[in-house]
Amino acid sequence: MARYKLIDRNPKFIPVVLDAQLMAGSFEYALDYLIDHELDLSRFDSHYKNDDTGAPAYAPAVLLKIVLLAYSRGMVSSRVIERACRENVLFMAISGDSSPQFTTIAKFVRELSTEINDVFTQVLLTCDAQGLIGRHMFAIDGVKLPSNASKHCSGTHAELAHDAERMEQAVSTLLQAHQARDNQSDAVNEDQERQADQRRINQYQNKTPVRQVSFLLKIQASAVTYIERMKQAIDSALGRKLYGQRMGTVEPVFGNLRANKGLNRFTLRTQAKVNTQWHLYCLVHNIEKLAHHGYGGG
Repeated sequence: MARYKLIDRNPKFIPVVLDAQLMAGSFEYALDYLIDHELDLSRFDSHYKNDDTGAPAYAPAVLLKIVLLAYSRGMVSSRVIERACRENVLFMAISGDSSPQFTTIAKFVRELSTEINDVFTQVLLTCDAQGLIGRHMFAIDGVKLPSNASKHCSGTHAELAHDAERMEQAVSTLLQAHQARDNQSDAVNEDQERQADQRRINQYQNKTPVRQVSFLLKIQASAVTYIERMKQAIDSALGRKLYGQRMGTVEPVFGNLRANKGLNRFTLRTQAKVNTQWHLYCLVHNIEKLAHHGYGGG
């Protein structure tokens, strides 16, 4: 008869040294060292009014460590992060065995928009001090990511009012056209009607001719000049050489964030909050670079 190892679920006392879980050379070690020794988070103090009354709050440094560690592991949901703080020993170690509720975590991320730029700048200066910025070439690129906001329902109040006015005009035009047709005794030639519809469609189509890059400025009468200049720059020998380096400069950043960090979509709404999430992921990428280069004494 086959024999199997015994499953023992009796109570055990397992000693866990939380500080020892942050191993030198790892992302969590570099993150912990960076926030404790480099970053100035005094701007966060203005969010709290509990100097004399009220319960003590979770330190912004602790919450920032939790959020950045979670984003580096592909965790975006505040409920998932809360569960990790209870069950994952790494989160216990980096947070000092804190267990903030998901509402606290969500509120912290939601209100980061005013401080995230300062934190990002400090991390970038730290990368520069460690010699991780070559200063030979700066590449600019973009990536399209889905979000929870509909593009038809987002925009400024002026843009939404303009869209509503255009829709009302279109409805009015269609009603007038139907009434005119009802009053006509003779049938309208189908070919003429098709041509009229096509002319109306062409009036609303205003596509910008683009290649790789286009510049759209309100003070500029036409974007053709900038586009032609960019075409000439990219088609030159030096331009093709620099453009070909995108696979080793900019594209790996997007690949790391999307494939390794799980950035498939933005979960917050409004441009300010989406910008905050993007900054958090960029912070994760930069801190990971610091960790790979032995930052913090590893």
